[in-house]
Amino acid sequence: MAKVRELVWLDDYVVGDERIDAEHKRLLELLFEIEGLIIGKGGAVVLKQRISDFLTMLKAHCAYEEGRMQMLSRDRFGDLVDGHCAQHAQLIEKSQSLLEAVGGDAADRARLHEAHEALFEQMRDLILDDFGLVGALPDKGPSETRGVEHKGKVQNEPGAPASIGMYLTAIVGAFLLLALILLGHTIQETTASIKSEISQSAHAISKGVANEINAVLLSNKDVMERMAKRPLMRRATQDECDKILWDFKEIFPRFANVTTIEPDGTALCSAVPQPGGKPVNVFKSEWFQRLIATQSFVVGKPFMGPITGRWVSVLASPVHDDQGAVIRYMGLPLDLVALTPSIAKDSLYQDSVVGVATDDGVIVWRSKDADAWVGKSLKEREAFSNFVDQGISETTIVGIDNVERTYYFDRVEASNWVVWVGVPRDVLKALWLKVLPSLALLGLLGLLFVAAILFMAAWRIVKPMRDLADTARAIQAGDNKARAMLVGPREVVAVAREFNALVDLREKQTDALIKSNVELKRFAFIASHDLQEPVRNVVAYSQLLERRYAKSFDAEGQEYFGFIISGAKRMHSLVRDLLTYSRISESAHKFSKVDMRDVVDEAVANLQSLITESGARVVIADGPYPAVQGDRMQLIEVLQNLVTNSLRFRKPEASPLVEIKVKVNPERAIFSVSDNGMGIEKIYWEQIFIIFKRLHGSTFPGTGLGLAICKRIIEAHGGRIWVESQPGVGSTFFFSLPVS
Repeated sequence: MAKVRELVWLDDYVVGDERIDAEHKRLLELLFEIEGLIIGKGGAVVLKQRISDFLTMLKAHCAYEEGRMQMLSRDRFGDLVDGHCAQHAQLIEKSQSLLEAVGGDAADRARLHEAHEALFEQMRDLILDDFGLVGALPDKGPSETRGVEHKGKVQNEPGAPASIGMYLTAIVGAFLLLALILLGHTIQETTASIKSEISQSAHAISKGVANEINAVLLSNKDVMERMAKRPLMRRATQDECDKILWDFKEIFPRFANVTTIEPDGTALCSAVPQPGGKPVNVFKSEWFQRLIATQSFVVGKPFMGPITGRWVSVLASPVHDDQGAVIRYMGLPLDLVALTPSIAKDSLYQDSVVGVATDDGVIVWRSKDADAWVGKSLKEREAFSNFVDQGISETTIVGIDNVERTYYFDRVEASNWVVWVGVPRDVLKALWLKVLPSLALLGLLGLLFVAAILFMAAWRIVKPMRDLADTARAIQAGDNKARAMLVGPREVVAVAREFNALVDLREKQTDALIKSNVELKRFAFIASHDLQEPVRNVVAYSQLLERRYAKSFDAEGQEYFGFIISGAKRMHSLVRDLLTYSRISESAHKFSKVDMRDVVDEAVANLQSLITESGARVVIADGPYPAVQGDRMQLIEVLQNLVTNSLRFRKPEASPLVEIKVKVNPERAIFSVSDNGMGIEKIYWEQIFIIFKRLHGSTFPGTGLGLAICKRIIEAHGGRIWVESQPGVGSTFFFSLPVS
């Protein structure tokens, strides 16, 4: 029977995230418990519970881990994250299948154990894969991450921060917007104030005219009632009339005539001679019919007087005898052209018009050209009908004289006449022109104030910051003595002071680094001479002992000799590769023009024995191959390492095929080395370039430095190296170089 594995949590499993590591450990513990229940034939109920606990925790763990991985750059880690999430889904699916497979039959335990083994292996592989993903996560959240590496550059995510100038511009824009809002509000309030002033003035005029006309009508009503009590007025005949009528006509010229009228409508007495010397009959007149009907004071509608030949409106009142019976009537034809209400000239806006009309629209009086307008009708005019029919006291339209005005209305109570005042629209413009200079001056002062704030802010903040940036550029250009000036606002001075402190610290660290590099170079010298010499001696004398005394040792001793020799050789290779790796950056100043076709040909020629031994075919595609600035020997080493890997990691059942190609654009050349070998899982595409990273352990020869050396050489040449691969099909290594 299989034995339950002991739980050993190794440091090798730690990926660096506290929660993820704790959950990894607990998930492995649950897997070991499940394994014990399967092998020890534990109860199905308990087994199901443990698998269910594992599945629940696994789902929560995968969700958390996938959420954390969203912080990684999609350009660089997107495919790796997608593949890892897909494996999460497979692991959850396998766990669910294991839970469903648990039954009460002990014969199914072997099948459960196989399913558990597959689950455990995939869980362990996923933990190992987390090193390249969870290990790449930033310590801070995505909102605090300054940038992520992408193809050799640093890009801000999600966008570059705004400059101080932009912030100041935003502040100025806010000020301007506020100023515009205030200006708009001022314009609105000023317009409303002007309109209110015009409206109040116009209504005051119309109300004054209405009150004046109303007073005239009521006062003359009182006069007529008193005159009707005179004896001569009661017993007047055509030959004997009260002379007061003539006197009244002379005293009050606004009246065109004064008459006494018989019940049949005959004008018995008249202050103005009647046409042809014969009495006029007014029985059919509108005002006389209302007088008969009401037997009280009436104000007649305007008409052309038959006696006076002028536009008049008759004020008529009954004359009673001593018993109170109506014996005749008295009429005062009001001369409408002579009707001139008093209006203060300074209260009337230019080109304004004041008028009076009956409730059916006949003009009684108009301030402009009264002779021409009296008697005309306003019945069809919109403004008049709005007031009479709907009570709308303000309307703006084009008047009957083709001038656009705003009309304001009031009523004369004694006669139900309508008074209107029309104010031209140009008055509003004229008043606006009076206040416009003040508003313009206010706006200009506001803009000057904002401009002054902007200038002061720029001078006090932006200039010191630009000086700080100039200092940084000077230091970058090699002026190590440059320091930021401690001027400006307190915060800017604090930044400058910290900047200077950072530069001073950098100088100290640079000095320390220079000393350290000297020591490293000394170590490299020792490694290249003193360290390699003993290793070569170990190899040489071990081989000599093996040849001379091998027969003196048994098989186990001979095996030990083999271990010593292979270990010494590996150490020799490791020291050599480390030395190569450490010296790569030193050759940048030795770059010269290199023909890449010669580099490819020489690299393949150097590997001819290995190519022949492995039975491989190396195809070099036609060019053109460009010239680049670089180190010829290092570029040859890159090609040799890539071709060697293609031959080393070949498939046993297929003859190796290696193809070398190049694509050139105006700026860069991209080289590729393709093979038909074992291929590489996508999750390892980034890891294989890490120093000492070996995917196959000691199964294949090598130090784990070959691809790391290639990466360092290519990046030192200003290029980039990467791989694309498909397991079981082959791999293609690409590297780019700037064209000379």
